[in-house]
Order: sequence, then structure tokens, then C-alpha cells
Amino acid sequence: MKLRLPFGPRVALGLAALAALVVTFPMRLALDALDLDARGLTAREVRGSVWSAELRGVKVRDAIVGDVEAGLSPGSLLLGTARIRLTGGALTGAIYTSPRGFGVEGVSGALPAIAALPPLPASSLTLDGLAIGFRDGVCDRAEGGARLSVAPVAGVGIGEMRATARCDGEAALLPFQADSGVATAEMRIYAAGRYALTLTMMGADAQLTNLLVAAGFRTAPTGLALTVEGSL
Repeated sequence: MKLRLPFGPRVALGLAALAALVVTFPMRLALDALDLDARGLTAREVRGSVWSAELRGVKVRDAIVGDVEAGLSPGSLLLGTARIRLTGGALTGAIYTSPRGFGVEGVSGALPAIAALPPLPASSLTLDGLAIGFRDGVCDRAEGGARLSVAPVAGVGIGEMRATARCDGEAALLPFQADSGVATAEMRIYAAGRYALTLTMMGADAQLTNLLVAAGFRTAPTGLALTVEGSL
């Protein structure tokens, strides 16, 4: 008995061609369509389809991630969200985007070298299940942890700083606290890619106060603070 299709051979060939296109659609074109370069994610080379690809020489801005494997999550497409899983290299996690928002989720790992975040001379960044998401330009999800290893500021050792992410109005907030207790840093990240970072040094004596003021710090309720704004 022959199987009769409810459409002609031309339609069947068209559907077969469409299925083949979906299965083999290049990841490079998908990354370009999602405009991830504007979000700071770049790769020197991309091989494979949207379902299984290798990204070589991946960077998040100036932070070196390395070579990673990537794949589109089919289940998320049913909900109208393009979610790309990243594994291997320095980080694991996912990046997602939808008509109304975008974000990252479940990001864990250590970046051996990151661009300094003035005025914070950070030498390394470790993420622990970090998730930050924006919807209609407003933070609607922020959780997970982050740790920064920070070099001395004005001769004062800061050491490691820790933060647990949360939403603060329209921004995602990372409120870092130094293990040494001598400094805090609040980093607010906005949907447009802007950030505002305030570093506060506490318990400064007269000599250190003069050094910090000369470096641009100003009197704040809890110490001497310096705020810098920029784009990620």
C-alpha cells in the first residue's frame, strides 16, 4: 500500500528543502541575526549549525573566554525566545533574546583576564550561576553570585570582593563587598548596555584621604567614593 501525501510532490520537495535548511542553518548567521556583537559577544571563527556549533576565540568585550560549544535550545523557540547554550572554555551558561527582552542565565566560570573596570583594577572575575535579564528595558531577573579579585587602590589592599545580583529599579545591581572590609563597589547594569560603578573606600586616614581625593574620590556618607559610567 502506498502512502498518499495530502499535497503534491513539489510541496513535499519544498518542505524537505525547508527542513534541511532549518537543520543546517549556520550558527554564524544566527549570531549575526541576534546581534550578539552589540551585546559584547564575539568569536574569531564559527563552525557548525545552530543546533551544534563550535565558537573559537570567544570574547565577552575584552574578557577572553576561549573556544566553546554552542547550540540553540529548540524548546525555547516554542516560547518565542532564542536561547543559545554555551559550554566549554572559561564559562558555561546561556544567552537568550526575545522580542521584548534579553539576558544571560546560569553563567558560571572564571575569566582569567578581564578589562579593568575603572576605578576598579580587577584582575579576575568568577561567576557562580549568574543570571541577569531585561524585559521592556527594565531588569526583571537578577540572581547568582560574582567575585572580583582586586589590586590595591592608593596602596590599600582590597583583595577579593563578592556580590549577589539583584534587580534595583530598572537596573541589575551587583553590590560588591570586600572581604577585607575596607571597600564596597556597586555596579548597576542597564538594558541599553550602560553601567555605573561606584567604588567606596572606608576608614581612610588623613594621608590616604589626600591620595584618594587627588585620584578623584569625593566625600560620601560611608567614606570616599568615585563613580564611573561607561558601556559594556
